Amino acid sequence: MARRLFTSIERQNLNEFPKEISKEDVITFFTLSEEDLKIIKKRRRPYNQLGFAIQLCNLRYLGFSPDDFSSVPFIVVKHVAKQINISPNHLNNYGKREKTRTEHLIEIQNYLGVRDMSKTDSKNLTQCLIKRAMEHNKPMVLYQKITEQLRKEKIIRPGITILESMIISSRQKAQKEIYTDLNFLLTKELKKFLDEILIPDQELGRSVFSWLRRGEISNTPDAILETIRKLSFLQNSGIHNWDLSNINPNKRKFLSQQARKSTNQILKRINPPRRYPMLLSFLKQSLEDITDELIELYDNCLSTYYARAKRDLKDFQLFISKNTNENLIIFQNIGQIILDSQVSNRKLRETIFKKIPEEALSYAVEKCDEIIRPVEDKAYDFFARRYGQIRRFAPIFLDTLELHSYNSNDPLIKAIKLLKQLNSDEKRDIPEKAPMSFIPNSWLPYMEDKDGYISRKYYELCLL
Repeated sequence: MARRLFTSIERQNLNEFPKEISKEDVITFFTLSEEDLKIIKKRRRPYNQLGFAIQLCNLRYLGFSPDDFSSVPFIVVKHVAKQINISPNHLNNYGKREKTRTEHLIEIQNYLGVRDMSKTDSKNLTQCLIKRAMEHNKPMVLYQKITEQLRKEKIIRPGITILESMIISSRQKAQKEIYTDLNFLLTKELKKFLDEILIPDQELGRSVFSWLRRGEISNTPDAILETIRKLSFLQNSGIHNWDLSNINPNKRKFLSQQARKSTNQILKRINPPRRYPMLLSFLKQSLEDITDELIELYDNCLSTYYARAKRDLKDFQLFISKNTNENLIIFQNIGQIILDSQVSNRKLRETIFKKIPEEALSYAVEKCDEIIRPVEDKAYDFFARRYGQIRRFAPIFLDTLELHSYNSNDPLIKAIKLLKQLNSDEKRDIPEKAPMSFIPNSWLPYMEDKDGYISRKYYELCLL
């Protein structure tokens, strides 16, 4: 394994002063106390005073003193120089004699009460780092954690190579601890199952792992049915019963992502203590992700069908506009005749039929059945044209998910149970006492069929 975690640029940045520092940090870490000024003034030459002061403040701020003083931002040099009444330019002459900087640093360490890292410190810090590595895996996060601990314990930050070695070691040990914590779950049968999902499946035409890893790209009934197949596989495999609470959620998410980015071949080559936690995390996360994906696909599919239904309604309204106008003319003429006081009630029908032939009036009345829409027109009858497509996945969708409500007496949950029972018994008719209070007013005009019974189609679509 490579002994480096950071790139050359990252290593350089970590060994230098930050390129940007806030004004607040300048004031907090680079403002000198009276005690600081006393020890600084013991230096005779101005460049030694400024260099000593910068090293002192750097050790407080960074936890170490960078070798390259040219990386110290001018805002910092100016702020420190002003406090000791020295020109910032004097820093250019500091450290030409390397021994001077070393002697100053030793004196500053004693003054601040900080020390170099001992073997005991290294061992304790590694143990602390293992705990962090159980939660996080990113090298930079672990670097920040260990430097915080070093500063807290007043230990000078060692070189990047040493820290990298500690981080690598802690990650390896954390991985072993995770594997040990999962031993209770990793039976012989489960290990076999995990290994088998990496092997190509004849029916799927690929491995189960590759099948689960790939999400659907459309909102079609076929995509929903395929997602239900995945979810059913995970449920039937008992993955919802796995207890992975021993793994920190952040770590579990990382392991899952690590597995998802890998191929079957790579995962097969990874040693079991790493491979099995990755696959366990991947499958557990897949159960959540595929459940979310299924609900999203279902929601988007119905939304797409309803959007098309509303477009169909607009097209219909444009199509019938001519008939609507013709009927308005006919009924306007009828209204004028009825309102004409010179036409007696006895001659009313005779007068109407003289102006509008009976056949024409009968045809217009028939056309009204096609034209008249509910007052609150939501295009549900056009939505119902997709009922057959929706029925392809709706029954199995309801069977796959276990739905609950905060309301213990929720009529919608009762209606879902009723519909599932009807699907199971292969019955079509909705009982008279079926839950109805969940139905919005806009759906009510559609709820009764031509025989006066509850319409199965509209009841089910409203529920869905």
